[in-house]
Amino acid sequence: MSVYRCYESVERRDVESQASSKTNFCTRHGLWWTFGSRLSTPAGRVEDDNSLVTLLSPNLNFLVHDIVFPLFTPSHPNLSSTVLALIGLFELGVIPNHKAGFYCNDPALNFPFNGDTVTTEILMSTLLAGPLVFFAITEYIFVYVDYSESRIRRTCKNTFYLYRTYIYGLIMNLSIVEVMKGIVGSPRPTFFDLCEPDAGKTCNGTEYVKDFKCTSTKYASWYQMDSYRSFPSGHTSLSVYCGLFLAWYLQRRAFNWSHRSIFMVPMLQLLCISYAAVCSLTRITDHRHHWWDVLVGSIIGLATVLYAVIISSNFSYDHSKIGDLKSQESRQTVRTLLYDERRPATVS
Repeated sequence: MSVYRCYESVERRDVESQASSKTNFCTRHGLWWTFGSRLSTPAGRVEDDNSLVTLLSPNLNFLVHDIVFPLFTPSHPNLSSTVLALIGLFELGVIPNHKAGFYCNDPALNFPFNGDTVTTEILMSTLLAGPLVFFAITEYIFVYVDYSESRIRRTCKNTFYLYRTYIYGLIMNLSIVEVMKGIVGSPRPTFFDLCEPDAGKTCNGTEYVKDFKCTSTKYASWYQMDSYRSFPSGHTSLSVYCGLFLAWYLQRRAFNWSHRSIFMVPMLQLLCISYAAVCSLTRITDHRHHWWDVLVGSIIGLATVLYAVIISSNFSYDHSKIGDLKSQESRQTVRTLLYDERRPATVS
């Protein structure tokens, strides 16, 4: 008969009376095997009915599943459209950005603008195209195939689910950054060069200037507006989100101590983390952000990764169908010891 597990579904014909004790078992062990909540199920993934949220309390489970998550899940495209529209309004200046002001002759704002090592075009192309190719190749290699579906069809389904979750987290990340930029209005290290504030030409000493207008003729109006949108770093938050999302996905989906990928996966994970580090640190070396902008951007990236992991139920697939059979059988043997302790002794 089919017996429920907190972490996977497995057939156990020789075990009886387990169904009645599944709640107690999962309550004891679910926190160790589960991180995330059941929201939707892609092809080849097993639903997790005993998630971390469920284990906390029935009231919290109702609040999160029935009220909060329906507003913030990829199954609601209207919210995504609203968020994208909000981002566009901030970027185009339709929604006025706050100006935090500056101190006259502040050396921290007097660096020359020399461009970006990682341009916005390079960042967005890698953020959008890179993970899609990454998911497709990984899923094609590790996807479980049965007689009901072809490998390509199953790969496309899983890739679509992963990419949808990834993009949704990316949009949430960008929306948080845009709103914070518009509210804080912190000047960049290249503020004087990009903006050339009118009040900065007449003020003396270390006087604080709150009201000003940009008068630069060297740069377009978008660069002038962007000169006081330093906090937090968008490049950092987006690159950290992308790098950590892919690294954790590889850990959950492809890493196996008994598999040939034991060396390849850490190398790819290092590449993902290096990508995030390069995009972040060059914002400081290019004098495009202050160090605290990059720090807060990293925190936002990490927070949205955790949010996306919860949405994807920690990339929970049916691990009994993934990887080589020998390693999976050995791993299942260890886990079934938890059941064997509860089995009554049988008389032959």
